[in-house]
Amino acid sequence: MDEDNVVTVDVYAVQPNEIRAMIVKIDRVVPEEVAQELENICQIEDHLQWRKGDLVNEIFKNVQGKQLKNKRGNPYTFLDVCFYVSAKYLRFSRSFNTVKAWALTARRYSPEVRAHYQAENLPFSHFAYAAKKIFDVDSSTGQKRWQDVLDHSVDQMQKLGRQISVTDLEKHFEGKKKVSATYRTGVYEFPSVEITLAPVVIQDVVGEDPDIDTEFSEALHKFSGIVTRITVKYPRYSGVIQQGFALLSNALQAIRQQTPDEF
Repeated sequence: MDEDNVVTVDVYAVQPNEIRAMIVKIDRVVPEEVAQELENICQIEDHLQWRKGDLVNEIFKNVQGKQLKNKRGNPYTFLDVCFYVSAKYLRFSRSFNTVKAWALTARRYSPEVRAHYQAENLPFSHFAYAAKKIFDVDSSTGQKRWQDVLDHSVDQMQKLGRQISVTDLEKHFEGKKKVSATYRTGVYEFPSVEITLAPVVIQDVVGEDPDIDTEFSEALHKFSGIVTRITVKYPRYSGVIQQGFALLSNALQAIRQQTPDEF
């Protein structure tokens, strides 16, 4: 199966010390509410792949039912529908191969099978991996190999208290070795030529004076843009500048959230 968005990165897997240390250090300073919100959003996004796949399959059923054809008289294919969804609804932000991966994975497993293998807890990518043709064969366990894949995923989640990665599944079922990460921390800078760094605030758009809370938020947003541009121009001092901005913005945010009675 072709899929370009259904792989996972396992930050708990063995990583070079440099990367592992970075993950640990950043984890320590991320506010709990930020971490929890991002975790929830990512889980919702993962689960939505099932629904998106189901909807693509529904569109294809309608196309087939109406026997729609192109100008040459050829029936529109499943891939045509995937391209249609990519173009109309995703504005090509996802390729038709990604759409195909959603739909084929959703088509493979009924809602009952998804529930049996805890689709609400396992990543969508694990189901996509188990749907590969090489696993649609009998297993020595008395069931299909794709069932072994999902059983292993569930077992490891319960044993480790976390989800494993597709890379772990590949290593276990195909003997593929994990590729060592080559990323180096503190080296790669955001290429400022890709996007304008000057921030835009609501006053620039509507030309009206906002209320005090909005003005505060917008001023902080604009200040953050200035700080970013300074760090790009003077990378040698970026660490000190960013640290100072973080302290200042956190203090101002704390003051803003206080009620008048607390002053």
